[in-house]
Amino acid sequence: MLLTQKNATKPDAIVQVILNVLGMASNSLYNTGVYLSRQQYFENSKTISYAQLCKDLKVDENYKVMHFPCWSTNT
Repeated sequence: MLLTQKNATKPDAIVQVILNVLGMASNSLYNTGVYLSRQQYFENSKTISYAQLCKDLKVDENYKVMHFPCWSTNT
């Protein structure tokens, strides 16, 4: 039997907003990747490679939100 550990945190208002923004951006980026993969398959009957998908998604606004410099805690 595997045991899990639940970490309950109570972030302040600013951290909660940041987590919500990052969570929504992550979800949107995932959905964009799925959409691009499906479109590639429907148009060409070929799958897109992971490397090409990463390259294509680096110009997406959600990728830029997730890699915004001020999110970093290392200053």
